[in-house]
Amino acid sequence: MEKKKRTTKTAKDNSKTIVKRKTTIKKETKKKAKKGFTLIELLAVIIVLGVVMVISVPNVMNTMNTAKKKYLMIYGERILTLAQE
Repeated sequence: MEKKKRTTKTAKDNSKTIVKRKTTIKKETKKKAKKGFTLIELLAVIIVLGVVMVISVPNVMNTMNTAKKKYLMIYGERILTLAQE
């Protein structure tokens, strides 16, 4: 039977394995960190949407009221013309 040679790891080999382990740990933590949004990002989006709503809702309401007034004016004119005939 042949005896297996026992190899001893040198300091250089140990440092290589440590570096490999560190890089794999960094890669794993980066993958985990990319899964979701941070609280700050979510709050920023909510604030931006709030500002957009504050600006746009009054304009939309004014437009709707103007359209309703025009519709009622046209409808009223039709009723008047039908009543005159």
